[in-house]
Amino acid sequence: MKYQEYIDIINCGLKGETLTDVKIDQKMFDFFKEQSLLPLLYLVTKDKRLKTYYYAAFLLHEKYDEVANEIATLLKENNIDFMFLKGYYLRNLYPDRTIRTMGDLDCLILDDNYDKAVALIKNNGFNYKKENLHEALFTRNNINVEMHHHLINSDIKDVAFTNYVEHLQIIEGAFRFEKEFELAYLVYHYSRHMLMAGAGIRPLIDIYLFLKFNTVDQTKVISYLQSLKLEEFYESLQKLIKVIFEANEEALSEEDTNTILDYIVRSGIHGYANGDVYIGNMMAGQGQSKFKFFLSKMFPKLEILYLRYPKIRGKKFMVPLTYIYHFFTFPFKHLKKAFDSLTMKNSVIEETKNVHKILHLK
Repeated sequence: MKYQEYIDIINCGLKGETLTDVKIDQKMFDFFKEQSLLPLLYLVTKDKRLKTYYYAAFLLHEKYDEVANEIATLLKENNIDFMFLKGYYLRNLYPDRTIRTMGDLDCLILDDNYDKAVALIKNNGFNYKKENLHEALFTRNNINVEMHHHLINSDIKDVAFTNYVEHLQIIEGAFRFEKEFELAYLVYHYSRHMLMAGAGIRPLIDIYLFLKFNTVDQTKVISYLQSLKLEEFYESLQKLIKVIFEANEEALSEEDTNTILDYIVRSGIHGYANGDVYIGNMMAGQGQSKFKFFLSKMFPKLEILYLRYPKIRGKKFMVPLTYIYHFFTFPFKHLKKAFDSLTMKNSVIEETKNVHKILHLK
């Protein structure tokens, strides 16, 4: 298997073990940096050059706690039901939560008080950035906060995920999803990243640790994923987990494993590790030719137009004018993206399509 040394280091870190005589060259450093795993590399190697990265991540988690407590206090005092998502809880599955870095704090509003919650946060010291169809974005003490009113994209009409409140439990005074539903959500979220700009190894680690430390009814998990056509993707992820984290080389062929690992390496944590590769990943995920992809950026769907220009929402007379404005300004504002979309190597697109095929990702 390719990248065996990197995989061995990751597995040691997930077990809380250390390794001696690891020679960290630039290539290894770049890999762990792009996968957002430098804190893990420090804990495994105890290389003093990485100490700063570990303690920076440690302090960042402390700030996440402070901001989360502020949000929780404000929402509870105003009788607004909510829950934190993904990394906020997943970090507790790691032997040292600092290993599991976070890019933002996701907060889902569970009732009809979304507008009230946004106004409340906005008026209590949080810096309002912008709002789109799916969430409102804030910052507080350099921590990014995303306040959601939908669990998944509103264009996906799935009964289980639309009625997610039916799967809520209260654990230690906080709302959490039942284990099977939470796992299905993690699989869905990983699939969205893979079909968009790309995804690294961290979501796979999250799913591996979730399965390791939780007893789940697999039939139930698959039933949630079937309507999203992700059950085969989930089964493929389980095979990949067996190869990478459980040393079961028979679960997936070496060729397929290496193909997926190459994708993970070139994509980085969210697809942006290697220049314009993320554009090729998006083309593969959306099943578009280079020219069609370019046209979709020049003439976006109305939902996307609202995301780019939220001030025109509710003002239908502005839509035609905004399309004209976008048509003439997009190529100049995003000249490199426009150029890259038309000159993207076909090999990058085909390699990503092959990864989707191996993982049965549709």
